[in-house]
Amino acid sequence: MIMFKKLSFKMKLMGILSVMSVSTIGLFVYQAKRTNDAFRTAKESHLRGTVEGLLEKIDRNLFERYGDVQAYALSEPARSLDPTRITAFINDMMATYAPVYDLMIVTDVKGKVIAASSVGKNGKPIDVKPLMGADYSAKPWFKASVSDRVAAGSSFVEDMQLDEEVASLTGSPGKVMNFSSPIRDRETGRIIGVWSNRMSWADVVESIIKEETAKIKNDQITVVAASIVDSKGMYLFHPKGSEFELKRTHDQFHPADAGADQLPIREIADGMIEAGVVSHGYSTYPGRGWGAVVSIPAEDKASLERAQFLMLACAVIIAANILAWIVIFRTSLSVERMVARLFADSAQIKTSATNVSDASQRLSSSTTEQAAAIAETATSMEEMTAMLVAVSAMAAACSVVDE
Repeated sequence: MIMFKKLSFKMKLMGILSVMSVSTIGLFVYQAKRTNDAFRTAKESHLRGTVEGLLEKIDRNLFERYGDVQAYALSEPARSLDPTRITAFINDMMATYAPVYDLMIVTDVKGKVIAASSVGKNGKPIDVKPLMGADYSAKPWFKASVSDRVAAGSSFVEDMQLDEEVASLTGSPGKVMNFSSPIRDRETGRIIGVWSNRMSWADVVESIIKEETAKIKNDQITVVAASIVDSKGMYLFHPKGSEFELKRTHDQFHPADAGADQLPIREIADGMIEAGVVSHGYSTYPGRGWGAVVSIPAEDKASLERAQFLMLACAVIIAANILAWIVIFRTSLSVERMVARLFADSAQIKTSATNVSDASQRLSSSTTEQAAAIAETATSMEEMTAMLVAVSAMAAACSVVDE
């Protein structure tokens, strides 16, 4: 504070302006950062909501498939174990739920195929003769369905897999999910067979992903990449298809790991940010412990425009402060020169005042001396008058004597 007082007027002005400039720019940058953080938070919240919505829609659809197979297994045609009745019912269900299923099959309690869908989801016939009598007793879905692992009111579900039989029979890629449920005798509840559906992965899960990602895209978000991973992080769906699916795992997101309820939002390559969420199923469908991952650009058209605006505004503020600095610098020089002249004039006035004061004192002293001289002269004249009076009196006295 003492040093500030010792500074010149110009330096004080420049110091004040510098502090104000730095404060203004700092406040602007702080507000700009807060605004940018708010937009970023909103985008991240929207991204996580998108992932959750995507996974929920997939789980809701799989919940329906989870219930379909149970309903089919409880039907009278299924319980009859009559191949003709079952085949007719299967074909009706294939048409009703098209294009959800690629194939439906029914086995007896020993795993022998007794019926299968002979009409595909596109209405074209399927040659299922090679399937008739085939032994599936060693298949995981059959073993689980005839064991205590699948209780009443539930189904056995497997992750997406490549089914060569489905591919061969239907001409599809063979990417399916298996939903299986035991067929129980109405009276005894004893397991008498198994109903197993091959859900089309492309027409259900991939279709949902494409539909949901298309909803996200707009003028600001032009790129959206979604993936589905199994509980161990293996890709079940990836934008690059077979290059990743069932071959590679996500580098960080493994839903089965403890505490991996979600993948924290993070920045990845190519200027993208991604978020992941773990599936917990839907209603009675327990889920498979999958995870969904969605990535979008970290920067979009709007954010770039905001950044450009902020840069321009910051440049304007800096330019304005520089201009103010120059104006004040020049003004301070003028003020300094004016103050210097005022100080000079003040010194002259002070000197003149001193001279006048001295002259006044000398004049006063001279006047006093003259007054003393006049007083002395008056006294002398009084004395002379008295002497004249005395002489006159003496002369008068002498005149009387002479007479």
